[in-house]
Amino acid sequence: MFDHDTIVYMAGIIDGEGSLQVEIQGVCASRKTDYYSVRLIIINTDKNLMDWLVKNFGGKIHLRKLMPKRKQCYHWAIFSSDAEAILKACLPYMIVKKPQAKLLIEFMHSKPEGKYYITAEIQEHRRFLYKKMKELNHTYGRHKII
Repeated sequence: MFDHDTIVYMAGIIDGEGSLQVEIQGVCASRKTDYYSVRLIIINTDKNLMDWLVKNFGGKIHLRKLMPKRKQCYHWAIFSSDAEAILKACLPYMIVKKPQAKLLIEFMHSKPEGKYYITAEIQEHRRFLYKKMKELNHTYGRHKII
């Protein structure tokens, strides 16, 4: 699917500039369980890098709010199974964010494919994985890399 050099480079970008997130949308009237959004985000000031990401992996680029006396920042994002495919390919080459990548992949497989309703046990496991991702991202942000 992706060539070797592209994947190795992408693994480095994710380790250095990436954010792996599981976000909870919560329960609403139309659904009885929490809804989660899984995403891979890269934020950088280099527009050429952003264009390379879109060309090689898809996703979307958004401009971040311009801060006074700062360079323009770009925000690239890709979601769900597209993010999972990238992470699976990059996993052998990742170092810093490998625990988050493994957890995100596990999260993607925590719900039976094509199922709208999930059991209370699966819901609880997904909440656990969500909290674990928050902990890993918080720990990484404090420079306590696992």
